[in-house]
Amino acid sequence: MKKGSKLYWLLTIIVVILALAINAYIIMHSCLNASESTKASAGVIEVAENVVNTFKPNAINSENHDAFASFIRKAFGHFGLFVVSGLLTYFSKKPPTSARIVRWLPL
Repeated sequence: MKKGSKLYWLLTIIVVILALAINAYIIMHSCLNASESTKASAGVIEVAENVVNTFKPNAINSENHDAFASFIRKAFGHFGLFVVSGLLTYFSKKPPTSARIVRWLPL
């Protein structure tokens, strides 16, 4: 894909919009206090808990629920969102091509 092609610019615009959206989401949620943030992430925690308990019944119970919830919030809410933000920001400067994506894949 050539730098001046319509596909190149279309991909660039799409990735820039996605990068701005994810960064706005991160900033918006970083302004929430702890109780509001916990309420906002309750759905994700519930889904993750159900997935884990599907594969290993009663793995997440009342004793370890708080630790699991903290892990999920840190893994997805902090690490995961910032990885996605970084990748989108990188690809906004250099839109993804098939050759570049293949280099990212672990071999």
